[in-house]
Amino acid sequence: MALGGDPLFAAGLESDSQWNDAVEIDGDRYLELIWLRVPTHRLPILVRGANLDTGASVEFRSADGVVTEELYLTTGSSTEAESIGPDYRAWRSLMNIPAPGCYGLQVEGIGHFGGYVVVVQVT
Repeated sequence: MALGGDPLFAAGLESDSQWNDAVEIDGDRYLELIWLRVPTHRLPILVRGANLDTGASVEFRSADGVVTEELYLTTGSSTEAESIGPDYRAWRSLMNIPAPGCYGLQVEGIGHFGGYVVVVQVT
């Protein structure tokens, strides 16, 4: 299952994700995500997020442990996702969820496709 739309999907999330399913690292809770980009899109994508109740920014943790509020997804930093289909690209990350609530993830095409929001309720 994956949330989102063309050109980027977030696998590992459900529209109603469970707090208890979050991974704990250094006292923080994270949901595991695999971002999947369709083959027809090759330009960079920016992902940012916020708690929709409080406005607090969402932090992401990359596979190498770097924590950031903005994910820049480029072809050079991706891996092949051949199990999904030819020429699909993938990025692994963790999304920090400090508390149950409603979170919005803004996906932007940096000037070329506009953007959209993926909404996740963590209960």
